[in-house]
Amino acid sequence: MFFNIIFLLVLAYSILFFSNLLARKYNLYDKPNLRKTHEKKASFLGGICLSLYLIFCLKFFEYDRIVDEIIIISILISIIGFLDDKLNLSPGLRLVSKTIIIFYLFEKGFGITNLGIYFGIELTLGKLSILFTIGAVLALINSYNYADGVDGLASSIFLTSVISLITISYIKYENIDIFLIHILVFNFIFLAFNFGWVVKTKIFLGNSGSYMLGFLHAYTLIYFFLNSKFHPMIMAWSLAFIFFEFLSTNLIRISNNKSFLAAGKDHIHYILLEIFKNKYYVVLVLSLFNLITILLGFFVTKISENLSLLFFILYGFFYFLMRMNFSKIINIKM
Repeated sequence: MFFNIIFLLVLAYSILFFSNLLARKYNLYDKPNLRKTHEKKASFLGGICLSLYLIFCLKFFEYDRIVDEIIIISILISIIGFLDDKLNLSPGLRLVSKTIIIFYLFEKGFGITNLGIYFGIELTLGKLSILFTIGAVLALINSYNYADGVDGLASSIFLTSVISLITISYIKYENIDIFLIHILVFNFIFLAFNFGWVVKTKIFLGNSGSYMLGFLHAYTLIYFFLNSKFHPMIMAWSLAFIFFEFLSTNLIRISNNKSFLAAGKDHIHYILLEIFKNKYYVVLVLSLFNLITILLGFFVTKISENLSLLFFILYGFFYFLMRMNFSKIINIKM
């Protein structure tokens, strides 16, 4: 295990380092503008680097067949994101392409068919399963895309979510999915490049990376669902913060007669950036908030799945109220 981790650390570092040379040669940069927080151009090849890293992982490590398929399809999602970064694809084309991929996976058995048993009633989705799966996966992919506005945030949210899942899996089964460890290794190295600690030119996830992280998070949960590892409420709590942030942002936009497709600085990370004036504080606060949310949800679920469902609904409601108040306090125009 130790030598495998060292190998992966070197692999991740090498891929990210040499991607900078590629970005310089082909001008694959995300340039600053009024909406973005960075002041200098940065490479948007983070997602492509993760794709290459996972290809090497498939070559050198043996995973479950389901995990292999998830990795391969996630690379396709990353390519869609890369094309969006480079060509600025229309929202309709992005939506259709991602929906087709999710539908394909659903037809192969990668879907959510029930939400668990609550108060003696099993919430079976039946024919709504396909719609729920497509909606849930698309929402999580877009949630990560929303979070990718401050250096390190989307990766840190993903890291804390995966660390929580690994911890919960070990507590319940004394077992750790090695694939999750391998993803963690890349994300730790990526954060160093993303913050600009390794080379002067930062590397961003880009849409290729944010789409990929959202997709991997979603299908890791579906993989656990198919293997009956966790109760559905534990899976719901692992995405509670990032999903309710996505939902709250769009509800606030709609209430202010603003298109939810429009870009803006009305996300929680931009609001906290106005307060703290420091991106590291923002990343730390939101990562800890995500971690605490997931672990709290896990322990509530252990007490009672019924209580967990009610608590989850209340969490979403109060999170939305908090977001409304935050937006008013700093007087951000929605």
